[in-house]
Amino acid sequence: MIIHAGGLAMPRGLRVNVHNPRVAGERELKSGAVHLVSVESARSTLPALLAPYHVARSFPAAYQVLLCRLSTKWAEIDGMLSRCFSAHKNNKHDLLFSIGNCEKLPYWLQHRLVTEIKKAESENVPFLLHIVCVRQKGTQTHVLDELSSEAITGLSPEAIKEYLRTAMAGRHCHVITSELAGLGKSELISEMVGEEDTPKLVCTLQMQGHISVPRVVQALAQMPKGQHRALHFDIANTVVDPLLLSDILFEAIVLGHVSSEEGLVAACPYESTYIEFANVGLETDATNWFLQVPFATWFEHTCLKASLDHFLCARHPQSPVQVVARILDRYDRGELDETKIDLNLKERIDSD
Repeated sequence: MIIHAGGLAMPRGLRVNVHNPRVAGERELKSGAVHLVSVESARSTLPALLAPYHVARSFPAAYQVLLCRLSTKWAEIDGMLSRCFSAHKNNKHDLLFSIGNCEKLPYWLQHRLVTEIKKAESENVPFLLHIVCVRQKGTQTHVLDELSSEAITGLSPEAIKEYLRTAMAGRHCHVITSELAGLGKSELISEMVGEEDTPKLVCTLQMQGHISVPRVVQALAQMPKGQHRALHFDIANTVVDPLLLSDILFEAIVLGHVSSEEGLVAACPYESTYIEFANVGLETDATNWFLQVPFATWFEHTCLKASLDHFLCARHPQSPVQVVARILDRYDRGELDETKIDLNLKERIDSD
């Protein structure tokens, strides 16, 4: 069987046999039958979901992918199935649709999903549907119990990095972290944006605590768009669900759209996106924190390190730094108890 996917940067209509046991699983994708794969952890969901598109050297459009959440409603699933089961009516027999995170759905939604799939299979509807589900130890998942599945690992980190680099040609994503707080991550982003070929203004979206997808969608929808804008995700260390954050970043940056269970959709047509991870604390760098967000590990990463070479000293003679420096200077000379320090002097102490 051959597939192609509507893409953002990769060519449409490219037809390549998708059978590749190393990444797409042992079974070849067949029309009229669901292709269900199980993974060991949620970190592997996106690599497994993108595997067939990678093999086909194509890229999914936003309407071809549904990432389920705890708040997902049947209307979203029904819309995905309707697009999938009716694609052949528009002469798109080889259009692949994908659903991920099915294990997050409540039992009744999983049961309804399985029922609709079995109905389409029994009616010989020509469709291509790829489902990825986490097999949780000690927990029964109705989708995996009712449908035939196979276990795969998905794309390797190196493969997915190369795939996204090619698929997102013309668009740029950069991750910024630092060893300590206050090293200038936001300032670095402003500098990087200013050095781009097309000058841009930065639009910042802060994310923290329990992420509300409808609020994220609403905030993105209200942000200015255009080639002179760059998107900046400012992510606090208080985010409760890093995997949900990873899915949202994937939808916004890769698919170009973020949708909520309320039917709201926000387009994200930004050529440049920067993801800033706040530090956990003065003694813990942000690197370990950002590693909990799988999506963020697939892009170029800059980690700012603490160094006196990067320390900018205030040059105003009466600034706090200069006052302390003047006292320490007298101390180094052994004059601290002998010389009155005039803090109103116009002289300053240089960093050298």
